[in-house]
Amino acid sequence: MKRLLFLLAPLFLILFSCSQNLPELSAVSGTSVFEFESENDHPVMKLSVFIDVSSDVHRAAGLRLECLQNDYKWECENPLKFESGKKKYAGYTDFVMPGNKPFPAGRYILWYIDSNGNEDSTVMNINYQSDILQMTPKEAAAYCGKNEGVENWAVFDGDSVLLHYGEKGDNLNPDDLWGRYPKAESIKTVWALKKELLVFPAVYKKEVKDTENESGNNERGFEGERNGIDFAPGGENLRSARGPND
Repeated sequence: MKRLLFLLAPLFLILFSCSQNLPELSAVSGTSVFEFESENDHPVMKLSVFIDVSSDVHRAAGLRLECLQNDYKWECENPLKFESGKKKYAGYTDFVMPGNKPFPAGRYILWYIDSNGNEDSTVMNINYQSDILQMTPKEAAAYCGKNEGVENWAVFDGDSVLLHYGEKGDNLNPDDLWGRYPKAESIKTVWALKKELLVFPAVYKKEVKDTENESGNNERGFEGERNGIDFAPGGENLRSARGPND
């Protein structure tokens, strides 16, 4: 018997090691993001999805989002990964529907894939106020003010990387933000509701004039911010949504 246990011990260790490396998911959150590109346009809707990973988040290799209402699927390689306190998250901020159509409200499955190809999934519900899709920025700001929205500053560099995100207050103004973040190129207002984020056109932009380098070539300064909002560093390679007939 002792000899049999001795022979089986390596197998138990292998199985235990494999089980320890399997992905473990704690919770998932999905936020509807409405982004206005100009003062006269209606917003473009995006989904920002993050999953609380109990296992090693550094093993996160990809995400797959599936809509149970229309069978659309999105695949994201190398998702955003970050830690906040004892929490570890993986996610993506710019899931979009083909043609910038709004996302159907309802149930979605989010699949998590680690670097070993192991998968785990969880289900989430997406619900939002569809009236926002027909609003202008002015109408949307008034709506947020009447519905317990929180008004925030969002500061971006020239590559649309978020440098600062926080509630507006009497002790913080754009001049303070420019001084605190030398690489800042634009400042936007972001209203946060219970289930939605509304991103407004840049209210402040850093002005940079044309300059001429030593070779005589003109170098154009910053003219405007790129579209999109990233609430964490990293993330890339979102594959296009695939419909049921693709």
